[in-house]
Amino acid sequence: MKNLTSKDLHIGIYALIEQDAQILLIRKSRGPYKGLFDLPGGRPNHGEPLLEALRREIKEETGIETTSYSIFGNFSFLVPYQDLQGNKKELYHIALTYRAHNVDIQSFNPNIIEEDVNGSLWLNWSELIEENCSPLLKKVLHSYEK
Repeated sequence: MKNLTSKDLHIGIYALIEQDAQILLIRKSRGPYKGLFDLPGGRPNHGEPLLEALRREIKEETGIETTSYSIFGNFSFLVPYQDLQGNKKELYHIALTYRAHNVDIQSFNPNIIEEDVNGSLWLNWSELIEENCSPLLKKVLHSYEK
């Protein structure tokens, strides 16, 4: 069974949060993006309005409160990976991405460890290299306009 490929679908909502020349990122601690930087966000709960899910995910992962958003872009991509048991998998990731506005930076907590998040940090755009970015973050980098 190690050679069987399972196909998974993940639909998530993510935030592009900027301050000066920096972007807020989380560190992924598991899954296909383990060890990479990613945008805060994740999967909405069943029946949860999308922007409420985004607000909740940002708060859970970074401590930051946000109140308004504008669409940045929608992205999709296939990610081949192996799970912890060595099974080959393919993730189809659909990412609805928003810019967050009215951000309460005072509530930032870089030490949150939760589910698949191992803390968060502010980085300069220039510090990001493709090797340390999730596929979503790579797409954002390529389509970003200041």
